[in-house]
Parts: sequence; C-alpha cells; structure tokens
Amino acid sequence: MKKFKKTLLKSNLVGIRDYRLRFVLITEDAGRLEKHPYQNPSEIHFSEKTDIIDVTRLLADCRDADIETLLQLKNLCDQEFGSSEPPRYETSLLVEVVKLVAKIQVSPATGIKIPNSFDIQEKIDFNELKPIQNNTISLLQLYSPELDRIYELFALEGTSPAIVFQKLVSVYQNQRIRNPDKRSVVVFLDMVDDLMTYIDRSANMDFSMTMEQKEYFCRVILVDAFIRCKIFENPEGYQYDTTN
Repeated sequence: MKKFKKTLLKSNLVGIRDYRLRFVLITEDAGRLEKHPYQNPSEIHFSEKTDIIDVTRLLADCRDADIETLLQLKNLCDQEFGSSEPPRYETSLLVEVVKLVAKIQVSPATGIKIPNSFDIQEKIDFNELKPIQNNTISLLQLYSPELDRIYELFALEGTSPAIVFQKLVSVYQNQRIRNPDKRSVVVFLDMVDDLMTYIDRSANMDFSMTMEQKEYFCRVILVDAFIRCKIFENPEGYQYDTTN
C-alpha cells in the first residue's frame, strides 16, 4: 500500500495524466488494498476498485481473453522476462522419419516377418531387455520392413540413412557414458524421452501429433535401430546383415 501511495504522489505523473495507472500484485490479494482511498494529486486515471490487479483476477482475465490478446501478453512477457521456450534446432531428418512412420499401417494380422531374420532373443537377453520385450520390441518390430522402405527412399533421394542412425547412436552413447550403471531398460526409456525432446525442438516438427503419438513413433524408430544393431551391445560374434 505504501508503494501505491508513493507512486500516486509522484509529480512526474502530471505529464502522463491522460494515461491509466495500474498496479499488478504477484504476492498479495487485492481485496484489502482496494478498500483504501488514495490521494491522486496528478489526477492520472486510476481507480482503486479496478486498477489494482492480483494474480486471481489476472488469470481470470486471461482465461476469457481471445488468442490475439494472449499472444500480445506472451510477447510482452518474453520481452520483459525472456522467453521460456527451449531453442529450436535446424530441420531434422528424424522428424521426417517420424512423420513417415505415422503413415504406416501394420498389425500382427498382416503376417509381416522381419527381413534378414536372426536370433533377436539372444541380443534381448544379453542386454537384459526382457521387461520391454513383449509390449515394445516384439510388437513394434513389425514396423521394420516399412522402415526399410523409408530408408531406401532416403537413399534414392541422395540422403544416407547412416545420418539418421548416427544420431540414434549418439543418443545411446550419451546415455551410456553419462550413466554407465543404468539398467538397459531404463536407458531405452530415457532414450525415448531424449528423442522426443530432440524432435520437438526441430524446426520442421509441427503440432499435429499428440505426445502419445510422438512417444509411440520414437519407440518404433528405436526398436528398429535395436534390431539393426545400431544401438545396445551385441553378444560376441553376433551380427545383423544390413546394407544401411
């Protein structure tokens, strides 16, 4: 209240008396403050009933505001306090893979088999990934033949799929190096989160997908990379025949 009185008594307010003066409180309820009369010698536009705004009122006004007004408020906050949005990267090939995976239609009924089949169980056991075998690896490996076609399309257009795989390798290496004692199942789940964060910050990622869809498609890509022996460790002498 002292700050309000002191501000209203400032002599330099005379020069801006045609403006309206408002106070926004972030730590106090405006209820008791609007009950006090305030001296206003400059006669600047001010009403203790309407021009002392607390967080409750501010949120209520924002809730009822239109999109254009909310965007103006956001821009003002960004200018005053700095943007809270994470930096966006350049365009990402992984985003394009995610978008193409989103168009794939597969189901167990299609009878799709993994090309260049091998004893994937050996690698699952070696990396102690059985907790996610049935509901993740076995289920999502159905996408691998379609991902073969996606990566072949990249190659035909002059983009090596190795660029995508190297990014997945990098995500895996970062997890292993930073957390060498972390269980492989946790590493896989954390890689899903890392991948979601990465594609969300890519300039070519739009807002057409839900969080659940993005998580699902990131899991698809990582399971495929696991099958191709791009991520996680292989038992001694274990190889997967791939040209990618």
